[in-house]
Amino acid sequence: LSDDDSIGKTIEIGGEKEVTWNEIIKTIASVTGQKVFMLPAPFFVIFSVAGFLDRFEWFPAGQDQLKDLVKGSVCSSKELFRKYNIEPIPFNSDNLSYLKA
Repeated sequence: LSDDDSIGKTIEIGGEKEVTWNEIIKTIASVTGQKVFMLPAPFFVIFSVAGFLDRFEWFPAGQDQLKDLVKGSVCSSKELFRKYNIEPIPFNSDNLSYLKA
């Protein structure tokens, strides 16, 4: 951002709809045509596995991504979108069609 009132500020940008990990995985899998097997597991187990496997390109999420998912990322960005004339793009299979390639 190049305007002076954004300098030195933390600007939250995101959507108002919470999207769960399961929704993210299922949506991406449906777009890419991949099958996924989801097994419920305690967070500390998944977090530990991610710490070991996130060095591999094929592993879907590292520890940082998992921390962000637990923390949550829902916020209102309406004012920011309006100020900078941004049209938000919802997270859905229609908007992820580029993943088919």
